[in-house]
Amino acid sequence: MPKDVTSIGSTKAQQLFDLPVSLQAGQVNTLSFSQESISTMQLTPKGELEISFRDGSRLVIENFEELVNSSQSCGRDTLIQLSDNTIIYPEELQEQLAQGPVQFGNSESGIIALSEPLAGQVIETNIEPGHEYQMGFDLSQVSAAQAGQNLILSFPNGGVLILNNYFAAAHTELPPVMTLADGAVVDASALLTSCKLVEIPSVAETVVAAVPPAASNLRDIEPAAGEPEVAPAPTPSAAQKIAQVEPAAGDDFANIEPAAGDAGGSPVSSSRGYGFNSSIDGASFGGEDPIGPIAPTALNYNAPTIPTIPYVSGQAGTPASFIPQDDRPVVGSAETVVDETNLGTAMGTVVVDYGNDGPGVLSFNDSFGFGGSVGPELKSCEFPVVVTHTGDTYTGTANGSVVFTLVIDPATGDYSFTQFGPLSHADATNSDDVISLTFGVTATDADGDATNTTITVHVHDDGPVAVDDSVSVGSDPFHVTGNVLTNDDAGTDGDGHVTSVEFNGVSYAVPAVGFVSVVGNFGVLELAADGSYIYTSYNAALGTDQFVYTMADCDGDTDTAILAVEVTDLDVQPTVQASSATLDETNLSGVNSVSGAVVADFGVDGPGSYAFNSGNSSGGSLAGGALTSNGVPVVVSLVGSQYVGMAGGDVVFTLTLDPVSGGYTFTQFKPLDHADGTNPNDSISLTFGVTATDADGDAVSTTVTINVLDDAPIAVDDGQIVPHNVLTVTGNVTTNDDVGEDVPGYVVNTISFNGADYAVPAVGTVTINGVYGVLEIGSNGSYSYTSFNTALGSDEFIYTIEDQDGDTSSAKLTLTVSDINTTPTLDVVPEVVDETLVDESGLQTVTGTVVVDFGADGPGTVALAGAPGFSATGSVAGGSLTSNGVPVVVTQVGNQYVGTAGGETIFELTLNPDNSYEFVLHGQLDHADATNPDDVITLNFGVVATDADGDTAVGTIKINVHDDAPVAVNDNVTIVDPSVSVSGNVTDNDDIGEDIPGFIVSEVEFNGTSYAIAQGGTVTINGTYGVLVIGSDGAYTYTSNNTAIGADQFVYTIKDQDGDPASATLTFTVKDIDQQPSIENEFLTVDETIVDNAGLQTVNGTLTYDFFGDGPGTINPVAGSFASGGSLKNGALTSNGVAVVVTLAGDTYTGKAGATTIFTL
Repeated sequence: MPKDVTSIGSTKAQQLFDLPVSLQAGQVNTLSFSQESISTMQLTPKGELEISFRDGSRLVIENFEELVNSSQSCGRDTLIQLSDNTIIYPEELQEQLAQGPVQFGNSESGIIALSEPLAGQVIETNIEPGHEYQMGFDLSQVSAAQAGQNLILSFPNGGVLILNNYFAAAHTELPPVMTLADGAVVDASALLTSCKLVEIPSVAETVVAAVPPAASNLRDIEPAAGEPEVAPAPTPSAAQKIAQVEPAAGDDFANIEPAAGDAGGSPVSSSRGYGFNSSIDGASFGGEDPIGPIAPTALNYNAPTIPTIPYVSGQAGTPASFIPQDDRPVVGSAETVVDETNLGTAMGTVVVDYGNDGPGVLSFNDSFGFGGSVGPELKSCEFPVVVTHTGDTYTGTANGSVVFTLVIDPATGDYSFTQFGPLSHADATNSDDVISLTFGVTATDADGDATNTTITVHVHDDGPVAVDDSVSVGSDPFHVTGNVLTNDDAGTDGDGHVTSVEFNGVSYAVPAVGFVSVVGNFGVLELAADGSYIYTSYNAALGTDQFVYTMADCDGDTDTAILAVEVTDLDVQPTVQASSATLDETNLSGVNSVSGAVVADFGVDGPGSYAFNSGNSSGGSLAGGALTSNGVPVVVSLVGSQYVGMAGGDVVFTLTLDPVSGGYTFTQFKPLDHADGTNPNDSISLTFGVTATDADGDAVSTTVTINVLDDAPIAVDDGQIVPHNVLTVTGNVTTNDDVGEDVPGYVVNTISFNGADYAVPAVGTVTINGVYGVLEIGSNGSYSYTSFNTALGSDEFIYTIEDQDGDTSSAKLTLTVSDINTTPTLDVVPEVVDETLVDESGLQTVTGTVVVDFGADGPGTVALAGAPGFSATGSVAGGSLTSNGVPVVVTQVGNQYVGTAGGETIFELTLNPDNSYEFVLHGQLDHADATNPDDVITLNFGVVATDADGDTAVGTIKINVHDDAPVAVNDNVTIVDPSVSVSGNVTDNDDIGEDIPGFIVSEVEFNGTSYAIAQGGTVTINGTYGVLVIGSDGAYTYTSNNTAIGADQFVYTIKDQDGDPASATLTFTVKDIDQQPSIENEFLTVDETIVDNAGLQTVNGTLTYDFFGDGPGTINPVAGSFASGGSLKNGALTSNGVAVVVTLAGDTYTGKAGATTIFTL
């Protein structure tokens, strides 16, 4: 049978369940309400099952008719199980309800209604002590009979009401109360006075014909005529459920007469008939066909079978004749109870009345069934139980193990049931739910007549017993282990395991594999299904965590217990907070320190020590992403008990730690490079690891963080007031500023005025026109401000200074014109002096006049402003005024400015009483721009005009001294005699100017190639037509190649003393070349054999020559050029053995041998 279960919840008051509730065929459909909550069950016109409850609620099972007609229900596989384990078979319930509604008792109020059954209907009700039962029918028409402890009420319509346990309950200290239909209340024993009492004799004395059990469940009993004679009764129809019992004549038990024959005897002692106050000892009342166990509160919808009951009439008459019939053994069903808790043996006896045929034997008939709190399959834990019959023994086996045996003595009926293993009960919520095992037994008398009955064993479940556990955990270790099942009892069902654990109202399922973690107040519990656990203390506080765990046995019964874990001790780890300190490089003046302390709470373990742990890092505004000092990487190392930061060979910082107190000191010696130039206070964080260890060795780490703030220049606002009679004020904005530690120096780089920014050059000044005056300021912060003297007010300038690593700061320079005055005004036209124009006496003089408007104050005086009033600007070589490299010192002597270089006067400015002035330039001034031969030096001579009331005006006589430069003049040289080199000096026609001493030829360029000439040296340059050798003093020599006619042009550059250059050309023109004449050798032959009459031999010839372009010249013999060769005797020229001597005289060669002339030419 499928194990799926459909559950319907319990009802609520005044709630009508009219939803489409359907049950499932072929399954156990569990309804979670008990029989006691039901008032009535009935069928609706649609065939639905309507269940009415005592609280007014109603539940309708719409597909009830479908359940009845399903194929599974025919096989009794469809069940309805109530919460009190009452089992209902739908087809049997429908058969009963077809006769009319079924009413149920009210156990809660104590009043239980007993209704008249419908025609042919059999209703069983358990009678309990102390309850009140209300009869809904007239007892005067009801016949009563006793069957064992049960009272059977038979109604005229054939209905039967069986009051189980009636007589046993009536004899208790608290017998049930019976309320009659007219409202009269009687006790159980008085009830019989209202009924017709009939006797149920033993089967051995029954004289009616036996009818096969399958034919009917009850017999019709006809009254005897006269004597108690019983005639065979006709076989009842299958619909008839119980015999129609006719009451005895009369309404009073006292009038009942004993039966005739063997039934006679005194009323008190007779057991065959009943008289008033007679003892009631009815025959046993049991079914012929076994229907299985009936649980104490179960509704069983199988109609009970009742053996043949003879009718006994109480009226007088002739007893009827008896027709002997073969009897059958009468055997009662046997029941016993076994509690799995003890796994013991239960014994009992099957009582058999073999009748007249004599004793026979009892045997098992292989009919086994089970019911009650059990699933569709009988199991022992997870294994199916297989029941077999061998001889006198039933054996239940699961997975090869014997679970139970039932052994019977065939002769005596004594039986013993022994349980060896658990059975799996269905209700896990009830540790005492019951499984009923029904074993078929057959009683056979001596002549072979057999009657079947059952032995029912009610096996009560046992449940596990969980016992509280308590453990404690200290400080070493921080955990405790154990098993909660060690002291628990899983019972007979065994397989104890933990299914869940609850903490603080929250339940946690325990997995079959692994463990569940439960976070407690003082620690964490890890619990596995096998009961093993580990609890780990938080080591934070003392206290107890209580966990409620649920254990289950193999069939799901559960019990709970408490696992209490007490944290009794803590290992107090020292606690420590990170410490930090801040150091500002702004205060760094060689050495800067900051101190702090690492504070640890060592707790009860007692004080320990502090130490560095070699962990350090840097972060924050690191220039280039790394820790550096002035661009050098900083390497941090732990040396002993001190951190040291080194940049190259310089110590940048140190950090020392007191191992006892935890106090530390950070000392900075050098600045650190910060990244953010826009933030004058950006921070670099230096983090150092520190470990605090308590007395028992527990250690905890923390950090000391030193935040090193960048320093920056601090610009402080400046201000001046331009007072009365003063137009110009001066100062320096950096006087009250702070450069900080990022040196070297700082610079004023920007001035802002009225939203415009003005860059300040590194050298020189910038001039800014304000609203009320003009500001002139340099990068070193020095400034002058001159009021326009036109209106009162303030000009506010914003200046910005910058330190070495780019940090900036800005401040205000506020200049206030507090007074204007009609001061004199000076109009001085700058005069120009050109050094080039200095005359031969070395003097250059310019004159001018200081034009003063004294205004309404009247004329006053004009005077020189003194030496501080002089300045030189413009193209000043080296930034200061010099002459030939000697500084020019300007002094005021009376009404004259005098500039001297060494002991030599360079210039003079004389201011005359009529405000005219004269400037005389005596010597040269060194100009800066060598590339500009006319650059200007401006000489500023301060003058003060004072009007009649003392108002003054400051003016300046400006003399613009133009630089002079050497003038190089082109040189041209013609070569007419190529055999002779020409010499000269290129400077002969050049002008050195006034920048003496001397000048120098620095370079010569030819054909695009430049040749430098060292001071005092020469250079040789190969031209196209000749070679030039020239020195730095300008002297040169040019030698023609004498190969061609043409011109070589050289460009030479001269420089004066202060570097001004001038260039000119030096051109050599070769107009002629010197060519040698050519002459050819002449060969003449003289034959000594041919002599004329005079004895002479003469030959003549002409020389071949060419004088070329030089024109005809002369042909002359060359003395000493005579030579002889050929066939010379003895290698010498002789004549008759006398040596021939050749001489030249004029144009004639003469050869003589002694005094004899041998030849002439």
